[in-house]
Amino acid sequence: KVNISLDKYNKTKTFEFDHVFSENEKTFTIYLKNEKKYIDSNQNFICYTFGETGSGKTFTLFGSDKSAGLIETALYELIKLHNSVTVSSFEIYNNQLYDLINKRMKLTMLESECDTCIPLLQKYECTKNNIFSLLKNIKSNRIVGESSQNETSSRSHAVINMKVNDINYIFVD
Repeated sequence: KVNISLDKYNKTKTFEFDHVFSENEKTFTIYLKNEKKYIDSNQNFICYTFGETGSGKTFTLFGSDKSAGLIETALYELIKLHNSVTVSSFEIYNNQLYDLINKRMKLTMLESECDTCIPLLQKYECTKNNIFSLLKNIKSNRIVGESSQNETSSRSHAVINMKVNDINYIFVD
């Protein structure tokens, strides 16, 4: 491939990662090596999954019927520490926003010079008694379709925000 730039000079871009995991890592190991330190220290953090279609991003975040994903594990840990967590979730599909907790309600994002907000995004109080129903609701409201690697491949980008006091724990699929 060829990269053509009309800039007078090429800019070098660098990225920092806490860690890059192989496909052989167990989800709980990923949680222990990365997310747990942020949850224990009450620091804002974003877990952004990146990879090719079919590489396991959604599985790593959401898990399966047989194993917990990073989101469920983080929710359990936060609830153990704080009793409840405020959760909101939306997906970006075809340049539109949809609430994944409130029946795929179409949303609008408002932007100003220093902030963005989604005014009608549903916020849900999650406790240990309703984790499964919340995650099931979020998963069932996502757009999925068949790909060459996966029968139920996610077709959107999902954002799950867990908030305790003023600390945000954000997962992006």
